[in-house]
Amino acid sequence: MEAALLAKFSDTAPHPDAELFDLVEKWHAAYEVWDKAHDEWSLAEDRLDAIEPVIPEAVFSRQSDVCLNLRFVCSDGERSPDGRLWHVDKVERLRSEPTMSIGWPHQYGDPGYFSDKRSQARADEIVEAWDSYVAAKENARHASGEAAASEKVGAATVVRKEIERMIIDHPAKTIEAVVARLDILSRIFGGHDDFSQVVAYETKKEAPRAIPFATVRDLMEILQAGRACQVVMLQAAE
Repeated sequence: MEAALLAKFSDTAPHPDAELFDLVEKWHAAYEVWDKAHDEWSLAEDRLDAIEPVIPEAVFSRQSDVCLNLRFVCSDGERSPDGRLWHVDKVERLRSEPTMSIGWPHQYGDPGYFSDKRSQARADEIVEAWDSYVAAKENARHASGEAAASEKVGAATVVRKEIERMIIDHPAKTIEAVVARLDILSRIFGGHDDFSQVVAYETKKEAPRAIPFATVRDLMEILQAGRACQVVMLQAAE
């Protein structure tokens, strides 16, 4: 579409949105690269799921942990993906506080302060189990190709976002350029129909959040009407 519009103006003067159309073409090419990389990443994630190590039981909360003064570890109610309380969110704290204490000490030497080797052993068990799991998962990510695929998606995303920023910084001067922007939005949201559903949903939200989507809705309806008129005029001319 952009190439046809440029050709239309080539005999007289450059199209006022020539640079923007060039960026739009680059974006579509970059999106193809990103989309392919994302598909490859999805396949790699499936391979990773098949060989991913099991989360060790040692990192999950035990009733005995309360007696060892490890209550603070799960005090925030952090849970694993399957809903179990675990200590993963406090691993670094356990790693950095080598002496676990019992009682209510304010600092070393305070009355009532004493350490418990069982508490320290449990803290070490949690840290060691988590570190071993993280290392095993990282090995699985590389073996499955997920790590490389993830990096590829990241690189493609950077390129895409750079072009998107340049497109944003190039104000459209013609209605054709506005159409090109809307085509980009439609593709990002999975196609025109899906994008229309998103717009319809968002315009039901409270103002002012709904205002931009209402503007997009109006543009889409006006442009569709304009395209229909062009088709009728061309058919009449034939």
